[in-house]
Amino acid sequence: MTKLEDKFWDAAIKEAVTGKQPPNQADQILLRLEIPDLGPPKPEAAPKGRVIRLRLFVEVAVAAAALVAIGILTGLIPIGGTEAGNEPTPAPEGQHFASAPGTKFERIDDRIELMDGWLLVTTGAPEVHCEGSVLNKVDGRVLAHAGGAPSDEQAEAAASWLKANNLEMGMIKDAKRWIQAAGMAALVLAGSAYLDGQRIEAQEDTGTAEAKWHVVRTVMDIDRLPDDAKYVQGTYLKGPHLEFLATHKQIERLDIRGIRDLSAENLSVLKELPALTYLDLRDASWSGRIQYASLGGLKSLTELKLDYPDTASSEEVDLWGTYIQPLRAMAERKVQVTIGSADEPDGTALGELLANVGTIVSLDLFGNGKLTDADFKQVANYPALKELGARDVKGLTELGLAYLAEANKLEKLALDLRLGEAIGYQLQKMTRLVAFEYTFPASTGPSGLYTSTKPTAETLGQCLPKMTGLRHLSVPMLAIVEMDWPERLELETLEILGDSYSGRQGLHDPTDAQRIRVLSGSARCALHVRLDLRIEPLVRDAETGLIDFEGIGHGKTDADDFVAAVKALKPSDRAKSLDIRLTGFGGARLDGREIRSWTPDQFAKLPGLDSLLDHFTGLTTLRVGWNSQSADKVDAPLAEALRASAEKHKLKLETSH
Repeated sequence: MTKLEDKFWDAAIKEAVTGKQPPNQADQILLRLEIPDLGPPKPEAAPKGRVIRLRLFVEVAVAAAALVAIGILTGLIPIGGTEAGNEPTPAPEGQHFASAPGTKFERIDDRIELMDGWLLVTTGAPEVHCEGSVLNKVDGRVLAHAGGAPSDEQAEAAASWLKANNLEMGMIKDAKRWIQAAGMAALVLAGSAYLDGQRIEAQEDTGTAEAKWHVVRTVMDIDRLPDDAKYVQGTYLKGPHLEFLATHKQIERLDIRGIRDLSAENLSVLKELPALTYLDLRDASWSGRIQYASLGGLKSLTELKLDYPDTASSEEVDLWGTYIQPLRAMAERKVQVTIGSADEPDGTALGELLANVGTIVSLDLFGNGKLTDADFKQVANYPALKELGARDVKGLTELGLAYLAEANKLEKLALDLRLGEAIGYQLQKMTRLVAFEYTFPASTGPSGLYTSTKPTAETLGQCLPKMTGLRHLSVPMLAIVEMDWPERLELETLEILGDSYSGRQGLHDPTDAQRIRVLSGSARCALHVRLDLRIEPLVRDAETGLIDFEGIGHGKTDADDFVAAVKALKPSDRAKSLDIRLTGFGGARLDGREIRSWTPDQFAKLPGLDSLLDHFTGLTTLRVGWNSQSADKVDAPLAEALRASAEKHKLKLETSH
């Protein structure tokens, strides 16, 4: 026993025996240890039955209880943190907050000023302030960290304290679970709280969202699929690859969007996948006659995505026998169908499809030049449809939109009509609309360019707050900039689109980021950013420090400004996906070589992209699209380089070209 402990027990026993008490310093000790004053204990009811009065025993018990209490207050009995020779223990039930070792904070009246480190707060805790952010109204259990979400190194440094408070390290290191505000990050472990005025709640795990997708592009990749690979995405696959995929009986979801040289025989082998529930065939190119009849062999299928046949490029398409009839059979089995591209059908053909296939939940009419407002009446009255893409539909006006608003069945809409009072009126009537994507029209006059986006942006800014069910919004950055000052919305996701009309991309400077934060409202809103970038700076070493954006009237942007804009999102881990459109292939040169002459090593070096991805620490998905160049000389090596970069940053990669 140490001298300090000897002195403690001597003083405590003397106090218990003589009845003499030292000066009451509990207030000072409580203030120093930051333990809230819980007030006097509640009176207990008198015990019933016989009471044996043993004065000495009672006095000893009281003395023992006093010793434990004094030991806690003086720090000889730890309540958290680490003392020499002791393992850290969790804070007691009655305490409303606990701090990790090394945490810097100050108790001021009814709040806690957190300067650095960690706080674990529970129901009844005082407000926590940090660099302008406020965490309050805790109803449950919340972990707060000063600044941003903790790094792996910071989490490891506090491992003993986290373990003592029953906090799982894997969850702490998962950046997607942290909710970021201006001055601190919060992880809701149970219940709810308010962070900077926005309600935040504990997140529930969802198997589909967290499921791992395995990407394959060769037979070797397919052969090396693990036995538990249930979600498979194919890139640059050809129809014959399906024969090898069909040997992996465990596959449940298969995304082969963009598959080439597909035939009916190739498609028929998928019946060997007994667990297959999801199949994406959009953007497929056929080596012969289009034929979907073999899809009938997929007995477990519940979700199918495919395009409307391109009748203009193939005279042999039998719409009824090879397309509508097989889909009708699928609909009878309650398979949900997504039509990914329907720019071909006129009103009659579309009517035949809708009349015979009753489970179409999503329809994309992008670029359709044959439909009229009258045709949208039958679209509006189709009972199963939840999502509609109506961008660049030449025959759509406010009348067709009125049919859709009157039916009020859509949950997702993509639109590019020039907004005015009449269009805005119809949008506000769509009270079931959860997701809305708006882009400026491709052309508005002889010049082919939008001469003034301000009126449309102002109308959009007036409409959005009145679309009360809206939770997912996709708009160009220019629209946000020209809304005057955007009104706060309660969004779950905000996608920032690039636009080629003004040249203003998704993020340009910190002011843009501030507007994004205001518009997105909720601290839990996930951002999805789309950028138009030239290919050359992503491959070469960015010696100039410039990021070369494609766009009219907007050439090169200083990389430091762009990074400042990204960091102004507080932090960038709110961004969950990055969608890049690569351009500038024709003018791309490296060491005097045009892009078709680049070596694999030149494609493999993507310092510009890696640097960009480093600033989006919470990303889960990277999408890259470009106009196809040369399949072997450009498309394949570029895809391989992108794949390597995605794997380095642990991202799901989606490519299209």
